[in-house]
Order: sequence, then C-alpha cells, then structure tokens
Amino acid sequence: MKTLARISTVLAITLGGCFPLQATIVNFDDLTQNDYTPIPAGYGSADHVAVSYSSPAWTSHMIFWTSGYGDLSKVAFQAYTGSGIFGEITLTPDAGYRVTLNGFDMAAYVGSGQISTRSEEVIDILYGSFVRHLGPRDLSATFPLTHTHFAPEVTYAGPITIRIGNDWNIAIDNIEFTATPVPEPSTILAGAFALLPFGLSAVRFLRRRQKAFQPDRRAGQQSSQQRGLPGLARDSA
Repeated sequence: MKTLARISTVLAITLGGCFPLQATIVNFDDLTQNDYTPIPAGYGSADHVAVSYSSPAWTSHMIFWTSGYGDLSKVAFQAYTGSGIFGEITLTPDAGYRVTLNGFDMAAYVGSGQISTRSEEVIDILYGSFVRHLGPRDLSATFPLTHTHFAPEVTYAGPITIRIGNDWNIAIDNIEFTATPVPEPSTILAGAFALLPFGLSAVRFLRRRQKAFQPDRRAGQQSSQQRGLPGLARDSA
C-alpha cells in the first residue's frame, strides 16, 4: 500500500500540470448591447485562450442578436448572406497550452412567425491543416423551438476555428472549451524515471507474495514418504 501511495504522489506531482483547467462557456448572456451590433473584440477570452471573431468576406466581426434563433437567446451570427460568406470564431491557446473545443449550440432564425429552412449550411472546424465538416445539417427551427448541439471535442496546440455560413439566418451560442498545459518531454522523462524505482519495488512485492502462496513441493514429498513408512513396517513384519 505504501508503494501505491508513493506512485500516486509522484504521478500527481509529475503530471499535475497536464490536467485541463475549468471549462469556459461563451454564451453572450452578459452582453447588454442592441441587436445588430458587433460582438466585442476578444469577448469570452479566458486564461490561456484568446477568443476572436471575424467574417472575412465582408466584416471584421460577428454580430449580436437577442432572440429568435430557435430557443437560444443572445447569440452570434455573421452579417451577410451569400456563397462563400462565413462567420468565424477562433480559439487561440497561449504558447505551451492546447485548447479543446468541447461543443457549441446552433439554431435557425424564425422570422415573422414562419419557420426558416436552412438545410445546406456550412459548419466546419479548422485546426492546423485539418478541416472537420460537421455540416450540412438541417438547422430548421421547429415548434416547440429548439437548437442543435455539436460536440466535436477537437484538441489542438494551436488555433481552432469554428466556421459557419453561408447564411445570416443561423447563429451560434454556448461555445465550450478548455485549456490544457502541453507537457514538456523533459517532464515526461522525469516522471518515468521517478516511477522506475516504485515499479521495481512493485515487482519484488508481487514475487514475494507469489512465493508465500506457492506450495513447497519438497515438503509435500517428504510428508508423503513419512505417511508411507508405517505401512512398510507392517508388511515386513
């Protein structure tokens, strides 16, 4: 038990910096601005992760809206409609950290009491040279009004971008992410060497226990011979 306790302590010290920090959820709920105004630059940034917004084709930001996108309230959308026009939200971790995009919610806009149908939307996750396509998805609002949840769970030691388009009738909310320190190779090697003595101790401990429970064959043979001696004496008599 002492060996296991020491191993746990070494793991906690060596790998403690590798566990994720508390999750951050960007939901725009504390914004009090008017509809159709830009999301503030850097809004939702957290420790070790910077959040930025853009709509490269037309504007340098995304737009705030209070209600009307499914059952979501206070959302971000991109300001124009057209092929190749996207809104982008980028999560950029600090040096020495990686970011995990856990999930986000999206919904279509319901205007003038009619349900919007947006079945050919672009929903992509970009990181490094990789692109993960989560769309097209039918984000049509239905009664009762609802939304669609996406859980890409992408982790990357660099910027992760959520790209949505080609229409301003879709919006995003509840963007959840976490930051995790990237363990340095020297830390991993130090942890491995620190655990080596405890691993050897565990092997010796298991061998001792195995010997303790293993029957002594020689003792068994001697016991059998001793039990047979009285019988042999009676036969010779």
